[in-house]
Parts: sequence; structure tokens; C-alpha cells
Amino acid sequence: MDERLTARSPKNGMPYLVGVRDHEQAIDGAYNTLKCVQASFEALAGYEETGFSPKEISILNSENKRLKLQLEKVLESMNNIPHCPSTVGLEDDFQDFLGCSETPNCSECWRRALEAMGESEMKP
Repeated sequence: MDERLTARSPKNGMPYLVGVRDHEQAIDGAYNTLKCVQASFEALAGYEETGFSPKEISILNSENKRLKLQLEKVLESMNNIPHCPSTVGLEDDFQDFLGCSETPNCSECWRRALEAMGESEMKP
């Protein structure tokens, strides 16, 4: 996320511009109020252009974290599954890994699939 432009007052929940001091609010100041308001509008427009509400973005972030943790657990559980012999020599052809009858359960197949997609390992 980019640098926050606004914050909410802990007293009343009202939003305010972050980093704008009284002496910087002059029109000639580096961080004058007009520039901060324009930057806030740009940030708001960026969020609105996603088509998601702030609540939906929060839900998507939570779901993304949950799915990443779930995937990590699945991949960890696959580490102890023996290598499927039908995957030997598949380095050159990613599609051939689908021919492995044990693909969903074969850690070597998954490793090779990730390599073929340009990922050496799953990242959280």
C-alpha cells in the first residue's frame, strides 16, 4: 500500500490529512492543503477504479491470507510423498507432468510445475 494520506482521529473518528502542519498549509508550502487534497482524491479514485468497496477489499485480503496458509499446509503435507517415477525427464515439457497418474499427490510433479511457471518455491 502507498503511504497513507489520511488518518482518523482517535477522539471522534473524523478523517484528517497526515503530515500537514500549520506552517505547511500556505499555498507555497511543499505540502500545502490543496496538494494534499488532490493527492487524496487521486488515491480515492484509484480505490474506486478497482470496482471494490473498502469492505470488499478487506474481505478479499482476509480470504487471500487464508488461502495462502491453506496452500502452505497442503504443500508441506506433500513433502513426504514419494516421487512419482513417471515424471522422470519432464524438465523440457511442462504439459507432460499432467500424464503422471499421481500428479495431485506427487511432490516432484508439483515442484516441477512450480519451476515451469517460474516459481522456485511458494512464497507467503
